This record gives sequence, C-alpha cells and structure tokens, in this order.
Amino acid sequence: MDPWKEEVEMISEDADTPRVALVTGSSTGIGAAIAKRLSREGFRIAVIARAEEHTHATVGWIRGNGGTAHGFAADLSRPEEIEDLFTRFDARFERLDALVNNAGMASIADSTSMPLRHWNRVLTLNLTAPFVTAQCAHPRMTQGGGGGGVIVNIGSVYSRMSVGRRAAYVSSKHGLIGLTKALATEWAPDGVRVVAVAPGYTETDHVRVAMEDGGFDSAAVVSRTPMGRLAHVDEVADAVSFVCSERATFVTGSTIYVDGGWTGYGGV
Repeated sequence: MDPWKEEVEMISEDADTPRVALVTGSSTGIGAAIAKRLSREGFRIAVIARAEEHTHATVGWIRGNGGTAHGFAADLSRPEEIEDLFTRFDARFERLDALVNNAGMASIADSTSMPLRHWNRVLTLNLTAPFVTAQCAHPRMTQGGGGGGVIVNIGSVYSRMSVGRRAAYVSSKHGLIGLTKALATEWAPDGVRVVAVAPGYTETDHVRVAMEDGGFDSAAVVSRTPMGRLAHVDEVADAVSFVCSERATFVTGSTIYVDGGWTGYGGV
C-alpha cells in the first residue's frame, strides 16, 4: 500500500486523539522543528508547504516517530488557496486546536528603488496570509462544540526594532504583532488565544544562505547578541510548544522573544 494513502486512512480512524495543529511553512527550518515538537506533545499535525512533495520529510519524520501527520500544498499568498487548504484539511481532520503561522519571506532591498510588487509580495505572505488563515481557523476552533484554541504568529526581532534595507519585512513583522494584539482582544471571549513568538537570528538553511550571499555577517550577528550565538530551531519550537500547552492558558495578546537578549541590548 502507498504509505501516503495509508496515513489518510489512519487519520480518519484516529478520532480519539485529542489535538490537531496546523503549521504553515513546516517543510524545513523553524516550521519543521515546531511541527515535530508539537507532534511529540501529542498533536496530530497538518504540515503545510508550497508543494506537497516538500512536506514529505517532515511528515515522514513524524510518522517514523509514532506521530500522525498529513501534508498539504498551498500557496498562502493566494487567499483562495488558503480557503481550499482548509477544505482539504476538514476532509482529513475533525478538529483544529492550534494554528502556527510560520510561513513567510525575508526581504533585503533599498527603499528608494524597491518595486511596489516586491512590497506587496512581502506584506501579502507575511501579514495578509496569517490574517486569512486565522479567519479560517476561528470557526473550526469554536463551532460545533469546539472549546477554542490557540493561534501562534511567528514574528521576529524586527517585530520590535529595525535595520536598513528591510522596510517591507520590518513593516510586515511589526504589523503581525498588531494583528496578534487585535485578534487576541477580539477573540478572547470565544476561547481563542493569539500569541506571537519572535525569534532572533536562528540557525536555519535560509539564514546560512543569506549569510553566504552577503545579506549580513555572522560574526557581527553573534557579537550583537548578548548570549553570543544564534538560536537553535528547537529553542523556538519549545517556546511555541509552551504557548500551545495547558501551562499557557492565561497567555494571550503578548509576544515572547526568543532572541538571546537581542531586543534588550542597548548597544553600549
């Protein structure tokens, strides 16, 4: 039997497993670490990437370690694909307890010459898509006897501060914190918590490539970080795991910075 088809049958029969998490951008890096960590906490996982084949590594790891996962393809820059994603999600899972908005894109460009299409692309993926996924998640967390849930928006140290040549990225990540506060305030009566987790520079392939391409200097980043190193993906995943747990039931509308002291450093 096709192992991917077999897992679909397993999910439909596994109605007693208590919790389900949908993690966007979870094929690699921070998103994959979050999906794996939540799986170890007992969540069934919907792994989301732009192409379904990109989900196979994370899905395979979760299944190989005794968890339940299914991969979905969606271009989150297109609202209609987000809506279709949740329709397909409903065919595999009967509930939704946690949404992690991790998918996003970095951007380095001079503000004097940045094309508007570039600005729109960054804002669409980093800010509009999390809003649309949250809109889709809310009724699935609250209707039909749902007891609520948690939405985790993955921000950045640049959700709080700025640096040159990153106008689109910084604006999108600042906006994501505003969205977190707004939805947390509005949806608290519905039992839906909304929290942001904001990593500093983290050891991922994307960061490594950016360093190699001259986007920033690794030594400068390390020297700027009070703890003297980059974050590990598992450290970010641990923070998300806490937010999604019963230990964080009174945490909403706030931002947890996992940055080794970056945002607290005064530069002296």
